Amino acid sequence: MTKQKIHEKKGVDYTEYARRQGRKANNPEKRKILIGKIPNRIKKFEKFFIQAQSFLLPGSILCLGARTGCENKAATNLGFDAVGIDLFPLDSAVLKADWHNIPFENNSFDNVYTNAVDHCYDVERLAKEIHRVLKKGGRFYFQVSKKQMLKTKTDREKYMKESSNFLFWDDGKALADHFCSFNFVFVSEWYDGKWENFVIEAI
Repeated sequence: MTKQKIHEKKGVDYTEYARRQGRKANNPEKRKILIGKIPNRIKKFEKFFIQAQSFLLPGSILCLGARTGCENKAATNLGFDAVGIDLFPLDSAVLKADWHNIPFENNSFDNVYTNAVDHCYDVERLAKEIHRVLKKGGRFYFQVSKKQMLKTKTDREKYMKESSNFLFWDDGKALADHFCSFNFVFVSEWYDGKWENFVIEAI
């Protein structure tokens, strides 16, 4: 894999990044919409975790970018010991924390999950933090939307400049390969019609 397959947004400092992450949470109308969607989103996440369950380890799971807590509530419903973190949590089930500096000790979790990799500010730091908090052999399950792939864009540079995302990739496999360069190995992938799903293992 070449470095050109993964791109991070340039020219935005961390303070501005954090401000942008809070735009939805700090907007009363958007916040109300997010909270109103919680019951249906919990059901959706339950379906995701059921699909992935055979590739995950029993036990604990940390949900990154959880915001309204739907991910960790769905995981809890399926028997995981789940916790969520977000820079701008909108539910008491989610801790206020930055996934670039995860506030848990080394080897704390059997699994880590996110579907918000596009919000990553520093992919190397994120990958190392995920690896740090996972137990050896722990699983990182992440989802990426096909519409976010750079290979689907006719003008990649314009898309990256105008997008509110902070991390970009040619395709999901390129992103999985990039994460694997930080002491992970590939486990499985599948496409469900909207999301590309990947599970990799900490070594």
